[in-house]
Parts: sequence; structure tokens; C-alpha cells
Amino acid sequence: MENTNSGKNTCIVIGGYMVVKSIINLIMGFGLGNVITLVVSVALAFTLIAGIKYFNFITAAYLVVIFLIHVVGNITGHHWFYLAEGIIDVIFAFILVAGSGVRAHFDK
Repeated sequence: MENTNSGKNTCIVIGGYMVVKSIINLIMGFGLGNVITLVVSVALAFTLIAGIKYFNFITAAYLVVIFLIHVVGNITGHHWFYLAEGIIDVIFAFILVAGSGVRAHFDK
């Protein structure tokens, strides 16, 4: 049971990070893409917290795809803030897939 609670807490942190990141990006540059990203992030955060089966993998894939879309531009444009954000995305994606607590949360 402790592992499940740990996994849920991890999902709360990751989901919260995704929503806060989307809000900050929306403030920094308002646009339709940022609004859509915010809506998707809120939906994925909900599925993470609820522990809906397989959404840890879907969210991890989403985080990695977003990183891959932007990584070259962030490196060549010296956008270090966004590059750091992308690295955090990849770390969280790894935790969503490999974290034992997260797996326990989604296997309940």
C-alpha cells in the first residue's frame, strides 16, 4: 500500500508540474497551441492522479514527443530554460514508465 501512495504522490507532482509548466508557457506567449497544451496537460494530470490504466505510458510518450519536437531549436537557439524544461520532461517520462511506485499506482 505504501508503494501505491508513493506512486500517487509522484503522479500528483508530475501532473502539477505539467499544468504549471503549461500555464507559464501560456503567460510567456499566448496562443492557440499553448491553450491546447494546457487542456491536454490538465487532462493527462487528471488521468495520472486517478491512476487510469496505461495513461502513465501515454503521458510519458507525450512528454518525450514534446521534448523531441523542441530539443534542436532549444539547443541551437540557446534557449536554456526550455532545454532544462525538456530534460525534466524526459526524467519524468522515465519515472512514469520505470518507477515502481508509479507502476503500483497504475496496477491497483
